[in-house]
Amino acid sequence: MSARETCRSGANIIVVGSFFQPLLFLIARTTADDLQKQVEFLKAENEMLRKRVPKKRIFLRADERATLLKLGKGLGSAIRYLITIVDYSTFRRWVRKEGPQNVRPRKGGLRISLVIREVILQIAKDTGWGYRAQANAFLAYVEPSQLRCETIIRDRDGKYTAAFDRLFQKHGIAAKPVGPRAPNLNAFIERWIQSLKHEALNHFVVFGLVHFDHIVREFVDYYHDCRPHQGIGNRLIGFEDSDVPPVIDNVEQLECESRLGGLLKTYRRAA
Repeated sequence: MSARETCRSGANIIVVGSFFQPLLFLIARTTADDLQKQVEFLKAENEMLRKRVPKKRIFLRADERATLLKLGKGLGSAIRYLITIVDYSTFRRWVRKEGPQNVRPRKGGLRISLVIREVILQIAKDTGWGYRAQANAFLAYVEPSQLRCETIIRDRDGKYTAAFDRLFQKHGIAAKPVGPRAPNLNAFIERWIQSLKHEALNHFVVFGLVHFDHIVREFVDYYHDCRPHQGIGNRLIGFEDSDVPPVIDNVEQLECESRLGGLLKTYRRAA
């Protein structure tokens, strides 16, 4: 074939290609539009079905999850806009956990073997050690101290069995579990325990129960009578808004009251 014929043949190819190119684009665009419409229809239908499912959260079997992973990974980033049965973040977590190279170590300590578990249960059964023992210790402290206790508030941990509640009910104390998903109900006592630890207990080597009770009792008195609280405008507990603090004219009018060997100090106007 001569060069002239080759150029003429190439020109024909170019002309033919230029003629069919818009048609090919039109066919491809129409197919994509149809597919998009189908996807939007199926997605809308799926959302309507989801609204009629009694449970908002759907639990998938292992084979169903594997099917979603197989199909979803082939879609790439487009899965973000298509997935509706679970959140996109959940799907990404499935992808991360699928490969052995991305397996994260389990948090917490090592699992307890069955033998050690049986030993712990046997010791607890023989000695009464456990949450019921803590309840007995609490009652043994309350009664001699003549502390008024009508209600004990506990969380919903499974360790607090019916036997734990009955032990208090026998002494006229109602055991009241906190509401579900209400962490703030425990926050106040937990914050108080933190204050006790950081401001008092952490500064001592405790020698026995008597010493421990003395430290706690001194801190409780300080907490109620001397310590200002930010939650009530840096006032003392029982201090009313109408009460006017005494005016101090000079340093000589100050006196210092100390507790626990000077660890807790309070300054006030001398009487």
